[in-house]
Amino acid sequence: MTGILEWIIFLALSLIAVITAAGMLLTMSRYRARLALMASFVALAGLFILLGADLLAAIQIMMNVGAGSRGFLHDYATGQTTSRGTISRK
Repeated sequence: MTGILEWIIFLALSLIAVITAAGMLLTMSRYRARLALMASFVALAGLFILLGADLLAAIQIMMNVGAGSRGFLHDYATGQTTSRGTISRK
């Protein structure tokens, strides 16, 4: 790839990672926070690929899939979220 294309991809992935990490912190919904965290991890894996660290990117994706699916299954199994993503106290 050319230098300018790598720079544009780097800026885009960095912006996505920062915005989704901020969205994770600012949302009150556990579901949306988990989706933002997963998007941030995917952007971070893209940055690892851009740096040539393919193994770190693969590990990042595997951790993302494992943690995300475990969290969604935990919320579904315990009934802690409603259709709006808020914690139910029943």
